[in-house]
Amino acid sequence: MLVFFSKILGFYDQSRNLYAKVLAKVTEFIQGMEIVKVFDRKTWAAASLDETARQQQRVNVKVALFEISVFSALESIVGPLFIVALILLYAPRVIAGGMSLGTLLLFFEYGASLLRPRAGDSRKHQADAAGEGFAQPHT
Repeated sequence: MLVFFSKILGFYDQSRNLYAKVLAKVTEFIQGMEIVKVFDRKTWAAASLDETARQQQRVNVKVALFEISVFSALESIVGPLFIVALILLYAPRVIAGGMSLGTLLLFFEYGASLLRPRAGDSRKHQADAAGEGFAQPHT
C-alpha cells in the first residue's frame, strides 16, 4: 500500500501543478488579451494553453488508470478473503447449531454488497479518464 500511495501522490502533485499552470495561463491571457491581440499572438496563446491542458489530461488519465487497476486488484483480493474469513469464523457455529446456514449466507450477501459501490466509482473514473463530461481542448 505504501508503494501505491507514494506513486499516486506523485501523480496528484503533477496534476495539481499542471492545473495551476493552466489557470495561470488562462489568467495571464485574459488579463493581457489586448497585448496578445496587438502582437497577433492568439495562435501562440491557444497552442500554449492547449499543450499544458493536454499534459494535464495525460496525467489525469494515468492517475485514473492507476487507481482503477489498484482498486480492481484490491477488490478481487478482498472479496475472496472476506468469504474465507466468514467461513473460518462462523462455520463452527453453523456446525454446532448456534447459527443457521441462512444467516451465514446473509453475511456473504452483506459482504458482497459492501464491494458493489466501489465498482460504480470505478466506472465513473473510467468515464472521467476517457474525457467524457469534460470539455475537450479545441484543435
